[in-house]
Order: sequence, then C-alpha cells, then structure tokens
Amino acid sequence: MPLIFRILSIVLQILGLFFVALALFVSCQIKSGGPFLSVILLIGIGLFCLGRWISGRGILPRINFGRIILVMGIFGLFFSLTMETSVPSATGNRIHNIGLLNERLIYLIISSLLTLIGTIITLWNRFQFRKPTKPCVFCAEDILLAASICRFCGKDQPAIKN
Repeated sequence: MPLIFRILSIVLQILGLFFVALALFVSCQIKSGGPFLSVILLIGIGLFCLGRWISGRGILPRINFGRIILVMGIFGLFFSLTMETSVPSATGNRIHNIGLLNERLIYLIISSLLTLIGTIITLWNRFQFRKPTKPCVFCAEDILLAASICRFCGKDQPAIKN
C-alpha cells in the first residue's frame, strides 16, 4: 500500500475518533443536542470506518471493537462526572437542577455499562483467540503447541506424547 494511503487512513481514523469524543463531550455539556449530536457522531463513525476501509483492514475492527467501546465508556464517565448540574438563581446563588442531576445519572449509568461491556469483550477476545502454547525445552520461551522448531532458538522440539 502506498505511503499516502497509509497516512490518509491514519488521519481519517484519528479524525473519526475525535468526532466521536467531541459528540460525547458536547452531549455531556449541553442540555439538548438534538440532531446536531447525531450528525457529529455519524460523521465520526463514518470517518473511522472509511479510514479502516482504505487501510484494507475491514470496516470495523474485530478484536479491537471491545477496546473502542471501553474507551467510549471511559470518556463518557469522565464527561458525565464533570457535567455541570447547577444553574444560577434570581438571587445570584447557584442551585442544583433536578433535571440536570437526572441527566447526569443517566449518562453515568450508560457510560458505566459501556465500560463494563467493553472490558468484557476485550477480555473475552484476549482469551478466546489465544492459541495453546508450551515452553521450549532449550530456551524456555513460549512457542505454539504444534511447533516442531522453536522460533527463538531454532532447535528441534521433541515429539508430543499423547
């Protein structure tokens, strides 16, 4: 793949993640985003998918999908915890707004669930796709169970007894 396509792919993926993070940030800072937030979120997802498509790695990542959900959940937790819940009153003091407190609670619950789901998917993928290994009898490095030659020291491995 030419260098220009690699650079374009990386830039598009970073811009896509930036727009997704921006949508999360804006949704936590203002009371109602409406279609504006949906457009920002769709632009971010579209740019990210376009970058992945240009790089030839598929539109959505298979193994890193859990990490993306995890990062979105962490961003959501951070922004929901920094969300302003008080409003100025007529006397000049600030009072807590019940509606904003409820919104903050909803964002906390959704972000917590995203973080939990992302963690479960990431751990599941890590252990599900791991191939069985054994230590090399000569250099003690982990090699695949079916390997007949160690990839680290290059020595022949003894046959496995069933």
